[in-house]
Amino acid sequence: MSESETPPMLGSPEMEAQAHALVDMVIENARQRLVEEEKEKEAEHQAQEAVMGTQKYGYYDYLMLEDKEEDYAVKNITWPRAEEFNIKVGDEKINEFIKTWDYEGSWLYCIDFLQEEDHEYDKRYRYRVRWSIPTRRKPIPRATACVYFTIEVSKIKPKHFPVQVYYVFETNKLVHRPGQSRFREKWLKDIIESKVIAMETADLLKSCYLRGHLVSHGHVPMVWYIACINVAIETIEEIEGDEVMQHLTKSFYQCTRFKSQHTGDAARIQWLLEVMGQCRNIAYGKIPLLQAQSTGSALNMVTQFLVDVFCAAVTCWSCVSLPLLWGVTGTGCQTDTAEVSSESRMLETVPLLPYAILQLVSSEPWTHVVDKLVDWLMEMYQAPVDLPDKYKTALMGSVLALRHTTVFKKPSVWTRAYQMLSAVKL
Repeated sequence: MSESETPPMLGSPEMEAQAHALVDMVIENARQRLVEEEKEKEAEHQAQEAVMGTQKYGYYDYLMLEDKEEDYAVKNITWPRAEEFNIKVGDEKINEFIKTWDYEGSWLYCIDFLQEEDHEYDKRYRYRVRWSIPTRRKPIPRATACVYFTIEVSKIKPKHFPVQVYYVFETNKLVHRPGQSRFREKWLKDIIESKVIAMETADLLKSCYLRGHLVSHGHVPMVWYIACINVAIETIEEIEGDEVMQHLTKSFYQCTRFKSQHTGDAARIQWLLEVMGQCRNIAYGKIPLLQAQSTGSALNMVTQFLVDVFCAAVTCWSCVSLPLLWGVTGTGCQTDTAEVSSESRMLETVPLLPYAILQLVSSEPWTHVVDKLVDWLMEMYQAPVDLPDKYKTALMGSVLALRHTTVFKKPSVWTRAYQMLSAVKL
């Protein structure tokens, strides 16, 4: 570089363009490696297929054949009948079922009953099994892996019929049923490893950016957000939540610009309802936090962070103009820390919630979940946590903004809203 030329300044268009080019190159190289690995695997299995005979097998079919060759019998237990079931019996049966899994003795787990859900045709009992590997040097593990069990007790089937059981692993949507799928210890290790990698603030921000980019462009499902959110919750007292929210908010907005089955309206509704349920359960103590987060301040911070996630998603998905007017852009890559911190404060979406949620429920298919949104807003307003006044104002304002919807024709809804408004200290 000659003396007359000056290097690009941090935050300048030249530096931003270089940063974008670098990120695009890294993502493209990663994609190419994945494609090459898939080709190598396919070639290997085609060779094995030729040895096995003329019958045509795909990659996943061959994995099933490997399991059959091992002649492994998936173990199960006798689950109780509907008339025998209660919360304690469910806890005992889950513990008995887990003992049929093959895993190293260093793993420890605890079983927590989360909640009971009353549906039209059944009652569903939710349990969480939290796994970890404590050591002498680190008796409190840095990360845990959770398995969520659901036990369904039918209201219409005969009482002597057994209950229905299924379970899912954290950050995974594949539903398992006892006796039909084989447990693999690697699933727990992968969950913990992904959390530990993202524990550091810098790694967490990188993970949020890359995951947000892949989700918003429709390459992967929205469940990829969950890992970043869970790590942010577990390290809420050590990280800057505003920076995490900035990356998530930009990614939410990008979801509206690319059409994909992973980010369509149905996928957004399902994901947002899951976040709402997680926020409500944490606020009401149905999902206990880690032992290191047992203080009231940590509970308030976690609840506040999840409400921020809800507000950001609603604002970005309500209409096209509102996020742009508020300064939300694409998943850009900033190089100046001061610029990142300043912009994250500008992207605060809590004050926009009343207007944004009214715009959102005015469009299909969001009109079908208005009752769930109103119920959640009321429950969060009355939650036993110390939320700042601006959050209380936004929640109450959102309830009042939806007062002309059909859900408010139910006496139980408008009576509850009236009681909330009457309790407000003017």
